[in-house]
Amino acid sequence: MAKHDLALLVEEREQQKPYTLTFRVLDPDSPHEMLEAMQTYHEKPHAFFTNYLAELQDIARAGYQTKNQSQPIRDQQKAYLEAVTADRGRQLFKELLPPSLASFFWENRDSIEHLNIISDETWIPWELLRLFGPVDEGYEDGPFFCEAFALARWQKGKNQPVETFSLKRPVLISPDDCLNYQEVVTETLQSLNPNTIQLRDLDYRALIKLFSGGEHDLIYLAGHATFNQSNPGASGFCLKANLNLTPGSLSGPCQNLGKNRPFIIMNACASARTGDALAGTAGWVASYLDAGAGAFLGCHWNIAESSASEFMVHLFEHWAAGQSLAQAVRAARRHIRDIDPTTWLAFTLFGKAQAEMQRKQPTTEAETTHSRQPTAKPRMKPRQYKQATRALTYSRTGIFLGVLGLFILGVSLPPVGSINLSTETPDYKGPEPLLPTTTPPKDQASGAQESKDTNRHVDQDTGSQSSQRPTLETNREAPKPTWSVTFLLPKHMYYPSVLINGQKAVIIQHLGMHTKIQLPGAAGSYHVLLKKEDITCSGTYSISSDDQLLIPCD
Repeated sequence: MAKHDLALLVEEREQQKPYTLTFRVLDPDSPHEMLEAMQTYHEKPHAFFTNYLAELQDIARAGYQTKNQSQPIRDQQKAYLEAVTADRGRQLFKELLPPSLASFFWENRDSIEHLNIISDETWIPWELLRLFGPVDEGYEDGPFFCEAFALARWQKGKNQPVETFSLKRPVLISPDDCLNYQEVVTETLQSLNPNTIQLRDLDYRALIKLFSGGEHDLIYLAGHATFNQSNPGASGFCLKANLNLTPGSLSGPCQNLGKNRPFIIMNACASARTGDALAGTAGWVASYLDAGAGAFLGCHWNIAESSASEFMVHLFEHWAAGQSLAQAVRAARRHIRDIDPTTWLAFTLFGKAQAEMQRKQPTTEAETTHSRQPTAKPRMKPRQYKQATRALTYSRTGIFLGVLGLFILGVSLPPVGSINLSTETPDYKGPEPLLPTTTPPKDQASGAQESKDTNRHVDQDTGSQSSQRPTLETNREAPKPTWSVTFLLPKHMYYPSVLINGQKAVIIQHLGMHTKIQLPGAAGSYHVLLKKEDITCSGTYSISSDDQLLIPCD
């Protein structure tokens, strides 16, 4: 069934009680409204959602505090967080939306792909609305809005969001203490554009100069941020020397930031929270959109750095693979959902849901002809990119050391003038065969004729000849079985080193508080040692299959 892209227009009227929101559903392909409805509220919506997000902030913080507890306790906490967020989402769906609009989204939950919400406000967490509705014999639970739809929002009255991002001049801004988590994001961005600029020295003047230049079309900020509820314009992004970049800093020359309509990503706690200001709303969202940002991605509450980094990696990979921006955000959410029951819901996207990442277009007639195009090489994954760079560096170093060794040993190389540059090579017999040949020796009587006929194969039944060689059977060893074992880390040991029986382990994946390694498929006793700075985890385990283990730490 074909899916549709819809827009939801929300107009706020809260000058006096009763406070009201008017909702209109539009189909971009139709000049007519599909639905219009109004909802009244006894409490000022902005004040309600300020308290609502503060409560979710406390719930998320409580979840992070159990990460050092035993696995059963963490499982209980995860189940509790999932249940609480689902309850809050259903409550929001029921109380925020008019009944006719709630029914519309429930009945069309499987037929809507992109949903663009254009609204006066910036404080409703649309991602958290949880669909539910009637079925044959009662009510049924549905997905969150951010699961059901490729969702994005935009503030009414701002410049139109950007529909295509080129990512020609991306810049990544992150402090040194976030290196463990942001390294994979850096590799991903460099695989998309090797000219990605990295800024580790978080100097206030340097950032103001960068923003004022307006040269970048992607600005990725990862670090520590705080939200000032009483004065949102004073919320801070932490810099060195105990200084803060604030939403108020994005004024004056920093308004040039919007020259290239950049995509702003603030991978930091509570970076999407907003509050009342003298004229409208204040916070990072309002400041960046006022400065001309073409899209903004931030967080409603505190997030886990490891999960947030994984989220960003998968966002860029899905976006570069051809999905729309909102589809890529949704795919990244799904990836970290089972790992972190709160971080996956924290992100909110301001922009065009259908926004694309611009890819290189053919420039010549030959490139536009499919038959002449070379086979496209698959894009390197971030870790492959890093390994290839290392291999190139090692190969160059090896050549240099080899020549230096010959010089030290006194081995003389022939002078340049004595090297024969002639292309005539009469004694060259061709390359050695890679596989054993069935041609008999030439000194046999019929050797010449048999050698001539080795390129022909006679079908014993029909007598017909084929120009194909007979297939040569080779004795290839069957691949040895392996097991993948996932270790659940009870402490903040992101990206640890792993030794198995004293040997460096083959690491398949680091993901949040999980490290998956590969073991030879042989039953036995394995001593496992995980180290990260001053933290050591070890244990001896009897392993005979794929497994999931909890490692105790010193």
